Amino acid sequence: MNKISLNIKCPSCRKELVPKVLGCESCGIKIEGNFASNEFSVLDLEEIHFLRIFILTEGRIRDMEKVLGISYPTVKTKLLALKRKLGLETENVMDMLSSFEEGKIDYMALKNKLTRKGETND
Repeated sequence: MNKISLNIKCPSCRKELVPKVLGCESCGIKIEGNFASNEFSVLDLEEIHFLRIFILTEGRIRDMEKVLGISYPTVKTKLLALKRKLGLETENVMDMLSSFEEGKIDYMALKNKLTRKGETND
């Protein structure tokens, strides 16, 4: 049986598709429902490969350069893209304050962002 990647978009609206049916290949039982995906399900195969190499090399960029055959700046660019895609990129305080001053976020949103940033910097 051919397997379909979970990382495909709806052909109509281009939003993320959500798994609704799980099945056992051994006995054939099927379970239907709303299943939660994990944050890594948004990654394509190339990004998953890059992440595997990152783990394999224990995050040593020089080793990643050798294994992947790419330059240091390219490794850094790919890491930044992964951080963004996974929602792990941290916004700096000055950007938060600018967003507040420009009216893009309100006081409570600014306070929440600063509180979360303080928790991650401890």
